[in-house]
Amino acid sequence: MNILNNHTMLNRRQVLQMLGIGAGSLVGQSLLSGCAVDPVTGKKEFILLSEDDEIALDRKQSPYQFSTDYGQVQDQRLNSYINRVGLKLSKRSHRPQVPYSFRAVNAAYINAYAFPGGSIAATRGILVELESEAELAALLSHEIGHVNARHTAEQSTKGMLANLLIAGATVATGAAGYGSAANLVQSLGGLSAGALLAHYSRDNEREADALGMEYMTRAGYSPKGMVGLMEILQKNGRKRPGAIELMFATHPMSRERLQFARQQARSTYARFLSGAENR
Repeated sequence: MNILNNHTMLNRRQVLQMLGIGAGSLVGQSLLSGCAVDPVTGKKEFILLSEDDEIALDRKQSPYQFSTDYGQVQDQRLNSYINRVGLKLSKRSHRPQVPYSFRAVNAAYINAYAFPGGSIAATRGILVELESEAELAALLSHEIGHVNARHTAEQSTKGMLANLLIAGATVATGAAGYGSAANLVQSLGGLSAGALLAHYSRDNEREADALGMEYMTRAGYSPKGMVGLMEILQKNGRKRPGAIELMFATHPMSRERLQFARQQARSTYARFLSGAENR
């Protein structure tokens, strides 16, 4: 497995040599064992977090973000409904074994987010904009797509490698005692709850959109839900840009994504257009 940067292709042992890290160290072992199979594409990729690490980080950090967003809404019927729809979708995903959970949080801004171990939240601000269950399914399945594609783990790995390259042997010498890859990544990468909510690239968003469309149609929903969700975001982006500033910061939005959803609904997923909308 190779590590690619803008200028050269390095294998893991070359990276260790550059950093002055012995293969017997915790950091060295993590780098040498960091090759994983992408659950979506089936291709090998360089990621330092295991699934257990993702879940551990999620359980440690997600409660802080939920608290920052004024906690889970008190309406248990609403939370049960959102969780039921989310679990229906997650069972059709590439990683159904992840311990997913879904809830509404009290924040008024427009956003939804996923932690790497499957904890997913939607704010009151975005829920009041939705007009159908299919649009809710699109929102949740998009977030499930980020979890399945391991986008946060990818970003965390990049951050850790960047810090290691900067810190070099000094950091490596002090790395003993971190105990696990999850602790090491959090310590070197400074992964707070906010940091775990990765600022996804446009490529990440396109992949999550495509996976979201796949999962929601597998679950019997009409792809019109994804088109409707994109239209809602575009509309609010024009009318109230400040209200969805955070949404756009963590989920880059563009006219291209709306056009892609429309194109996919008319072509790849046209046979599902008569699926459930549940307005």
